[in-house]
Amino acid sequence: MIRELNNKPNIHYLMINEILNIQLRNGTYVPIIPNSLRNEILYSFHDHPTAEHFRRDKTWNRLNDLCSWPTIRQNVIQYIQSCTACAHYNIRRYKPPEQMQLIESPGEVFDLVQMDFTGPLPQSINGNRYVIALTNYLSKYIISKDVPNDSTQTAAEFLIDITLEFGPPHQLQTDCGSHFTSANFEAATNRLGCVHTVSTPYHPQSQGVIERFNATFKQQLSKYTNEHYDDWDVYLKYHCIILQQLDSSNHIIFTISNFS
Repeated sequence: MIRELNNKPNIHYLMINEILNIQLRNGTYVPIIPNSLRNEILYSFHDHPTAEHFRRDKTWNRLNDLCSWPTIRQNVIQYIQSCTACAHYNIRRYKPPEQMQLIESPGEVFDLVQMDFTGPLPQSINGNRYVIALTNYLSKYIISKDVPNDSTQTAAEFLIDITLEFGPPHQLQTDCGSHFTSANFEAATNRLGCVHTVSTPYHPQSQGVIERFNATFKQQLSKYTNEHYDDWDVYLKYHCIILQQLDSSNHIIFTISNFS
């Protein structure tokens, strides 16, 4: 290669002090390290006390600004992976993924219910901006109501109204919203005899049943509302009736209904 450069110069390569250099993207030239010296270079940039046993990216960035060879990136990765000191002392800065923990299926209706607010939505003609809903985890039965706010009082009154009609649920699961974690709401659940649990923050999958309703009703109501989106609460009750009818019909795969 050196003979070819002497006969036909290449702007990307340059001989400096009888050492072959390559031009980087920033225009600077760095020496190409021969195979016999690469392990020594890697030791100097990783194992030496002045190198501090930095991880892959920092070692690569420091090394790449000063020298080069065709497989430099791959060699840096392999060298650091084989470093026993790093493997022994480096601390993993993230938690390993845990196995999925499934919620135990409740034995009876209203053993476990999930409740949540959705909004703010466009303010309706009736002054409503939120929807509060409760879903029975076993039967998927849905009870929803359009409300003007998402306050603790609204959540407590909704739960009390459901209790007066259907009886108190054994366990109530909500997210960590302040309207559900306030002292007044906890007092209401204790008075009704409910066991109140909260889901993992920023993890809507643990509220999957009620979150599915939230995603569905907004999508469906948008197909019926007017151009100002201020009559969505008129169609909310129809949507819940349709969903309840679907829950009482046979499932496409399991050929039985949710109520069964």
